[in-house]
Amino acid sequence: MKKSIIASAIAATVISTSAYSMETASELAAMLESMPTVYGNVQLAWGHGDEEGVGGTDGLVDNGSTIGFKHSHQINDDLKAFVKIEFDGLAADDKATSKAGSTIRLDEAFFGVQGDFGRVIVGSEDSEFEKNVATINNHWEFYGSTRDLYTTGEGDLVQYASNSMDGFKVFAAVELDSSEAPRQNPFQLGLGYSVDALTVALAYDSNDGQGDDADGTIGLHASYAMDNFKVTGEIQTQNDVADSIALLGVYSAGANQYSLGLSQTDYEGDDKSSAIVVQALHNVSSNTYVYATAKFASDEVSNVDTDSKGVAIGATYYF
Repeated sequence: MKKSIIASAIAATVISTSAYSMETASELAAMLESMPTVYGNVQLAWGHGDEEGVGGTDGLVDNGSTIGFKHSHQINDDLKAFVKIEFDGLAADDKATSKAGSTIRLDEAFFGVQGDFGRVIVGSEDSEFEKNVATINNHWEFYGSTRDLYTTGEGDLVQYASNSMDGFKVFAAVELDSSEAPRQNPFQLGLGYSVDALTVALAYDSNDGQGDDADGTIGLHASYAMDNFKVTGEIQTQNDVADSIALLGVYSAGANQYSLGLSQTDYEGDDKSSAIVVQALHNVSSNTYVYATAKFASDEVSNVDTDSKGVAIGATYYF
C-alpha cells in the first residue's frame, strides 16, 4: 500500500475544502503516514507430478498466497522499532476449501528493534540459519531442491544479527520452548562475511529439538555474482545422519531469469537422494511475474531406486 500517495491525496482533498484548516489536513496526513503497510500476494499454479510406483497428480493449486501487515517507527535517532504479522494458507484456488474449514494460518509474527548494535527480533520468523545459509530452497517458486538438515523451527525465537563490521557479521538464534515437556531450547550460531560480489556464511544448528542424542548441523554457504550470473553453493552436514550439498546457478537477462539447481544428500548407510530443478521466470510488470519449472528426483532407499518428476506453470501478483 502506497501510504504516502494515499495520504497526499486525502490531504489535498481536505485542504481544498473550507471545512478543514491546513493544520487539520496536516494532522490527517501524519495519521495516515503512521498506519501500518498492508502487503500481500496471490500465487496460483498448475502442477503435474509423476512418482514411480505411486502415480501422477495434477491440478490448479494455491502456491502460497499471503497477506500481511508491517510497521516501523523511530524511537530516537539511534533506535528503530518494527513489527510484522503475516498469514498464508488462503486457498486462493478454491474458495470451497476455505469454507469447508479455515486454512488460514500464521506464517510470521514478530517485533524487534534495530540500531547501531544490530537487529533483535522476538517471535515467529525465518531462522538466521535459513536466512544466511540454507537460502537455495527459498529461491524456487514451486519445487524445492535441497534436503535441509537443520531442525530448529521458526517459532518461539529470539534472534540477533549484527551490523556489518568491515564485511563481517555475527548472527544467533535460540528457540525458547514453552511446552511442559523437558525444554530443549535449540540454538543457532553463525558468522558471515561479504566483500564485493562474494558472500560467505558458516553456521551451527544444535538440533536439540530432535532429542538429547541428536548431533548438531554445520552449514556452509557461498555465493558469487558476476554481471548477470550468480552461483551459490551450500553444504550441510549432521554427524551419523546425512551430508547434503546443493548448487544453484541463476542467469538474469532483462525481465527474464533462468535457474538451474542440483543437489544430493547421502544418508548414514547407503541411502541417498538427488534432484535437478530448472526454472524460467518472466517479470511481466513491477507487480506480476510468471514462471515455468520442472523437477527430476531420484531416491535410493534400501537399494531400491524410486524416480519422480514434475512440471508446473504459475503466476504471482503481489502488492
